Amino acid sequence: MVEGLYDLELSTQGSNCSIAIGDFKPAVGAVTAEADPYAVHGADDDEEASVGDIEEMKPHPHVNDLDTLEKYLTSEEKESSSDKDEKKKSRSVIGAVLGCFKYLYSMTFLIFSVFIVMMSIFTKQTGAAAVYNIPPVATFFIFWCLILWLAMMEGGQGCLVGLQPVKKDKYIQSHPITHKNTTLVHKGDNMARFIIGRQFLVVLVIFLINTCGAAIEEAEVLGLPSAVTFTFLANGVAMMATTIIIGQLTPQVNAVVCMLDFINNYFMTFTSYVSLFIEFSGILHSVYLVQIGFSKITAQPIKSNEPPRNAAQNLFFWGRVLLSLAILGFALAVTLQALFDGDTAMWDGVPPSVSVIVFFLLLVVVGLMEGMQIAAFALQKMPKEELKQSPVAYVNCTLMFAGQNLQAFLIGRQIFVAICIFIVARISTLTIEVGKNNVFGVSNGLQAFFNTGLLGAVVLTIIGSLAWRIIASSFPLAFMSNPVIYIIIRFCLLLEATGICSASWVLARYHKRIVGYQPDEVYLKGAEKHTSASVTRCEKNVDRVVTVIR
Repeated sequence: MVEGLYDLELSTQGSNCSIAIGDFKPAVGAVTAEADPYAVHGADDDEEASVGDIEEMKPHPHVNDLDTLEKYLTSEEKESSSDKDEKKKSRSVIGAVLGCFKYLYSMTFLIFSVFIVMMSIFTKQTGAAAVYNIPPVATFFIFWCLILWLAMMEGGQGCLVGLQPVKKDKYIQSHPITHKNTTLVHKGDNMARFIIGRQFLVVLVIFLINTCGAAIEEAEVLGLPSAVTFTFLANGVAMMATTIIIGQLTPQVNAVVCMLDFINNYFMTFTSYVSLFIEFSGILHSVYLVQIGFSKITAQPIKSNEPPRNAAQNLFFWGRVLLSLAILGFALAVTLQALFDGDTAMWDGVPPSVSVIVFFLLLVVVGLMEGMQIAAFALQKMPKEELKQSPVAYVNCTLMFAGQNLQAFLIGRQIFVAICIFIVARISTLTIEVGKNNVFGVSNGLQAFFNTGLLGAVVLTIIGSLAWRIIASSFPLAFMSNPVIYIIIRFCLLLEATGICSASWVLARYHKRIVGYQPDEVYLKGAEKHTSASVTRCEKNVDRVVTVIR
């Protein structure tokens, strides 16, 4: 089956309040920056070595005077330890203040974003009401159901992948539904099938969320200034913030440490079956051609946990591959025709040729970011001398693996990918009035189906995601030898540094308390249960912010 497709890893470090959203792989624990073979001094407290000036060096006691030597060394150690403690305390205070500020302004940003999105829905200024005449109340419930479903998919995948090395008899009694879910997805090659189907499902749900909550042109709420309206409504910033923080990052924060509790529900069972059905349908089977092609190029066999297919199974498999190729080709043709005709939701004033260029450029950017996480983890333990054979890849990996950059990059990458998907959804969503100039002269019913944006989701999933992951898993060093990747890493680090999505930690803190999630070690190792009291530094900072708000 397809390797290198595991899309989610989130490792939390309580002391540093950092999450890493990246690449989960079977039987591999959470990857942290400390595993980086190229970082010589990774600890925050490491000081730069210095020999100092000879004139400034204190005279050492005579080597035979053991008492004097012991006192000298003791005083020096105490002085050094005291200085380090003071510096560490100072950095800790500054970090806590900065963290609290990020939580506060990010929560303010999120609340404002959610509020104006809801106002747009209830004033019938979104695509759901304007195009499909869906009542505001129905749109409201559909919107939040999709957000919850997205949250289950984002957190659930990490749980299913992360629980693969854990023996199932350890939680069959405490978490029977989790046991059913893992038994289903871990059977044979179902994990890879789930990943493929789930990837399309995520893109489709984001497309539908965009339809429900994205404001129409010239939308206006609460008499806000034109600049605010343009930023948050016309450009969809409010829509993106709501989806990314609530539907993606928040569930990942809790899912990484509470895997057993997170998927101990039938909602995850339903999600697993839907994802497996999507893969079974053959819509995405054209991606297997890429896998087979790179297997031939690299002379590496395709790994599988199932016996070889028989003649009937091969016929069924290749039939679905041909079907997928036909669907992909038709989806591209329809999307490009609509772009050239100016019949999409692309911003007014953008020439059709520019729309096409931007569309494919975004597919490339999304593909690069999807492949970067695969290639980065593949190269993380490569010997430094071997990595230096490719100077560009060495520079990119050195930047990515420095300090806490890996975690920061993966957070920024998650934000960047979601933003790009929203933009692609807008660009590729058809706005043709049914019955008037239907694309390729199709029937009204088929045109209405095209207008949902499903064809754009197919193109994005195959060309902008899965294919790039296969390439990156087959040629990680060559993939990272791209100068553009350095720019993307820098941009993702900048996105994370803004703290714009720090509200996810606040929501995760109280979501965990409300539903009663417990860390996996409580069930697997008999650790003490967590109470409502804050444990990590992040939780303490969150509680401080809540206290200030009150």
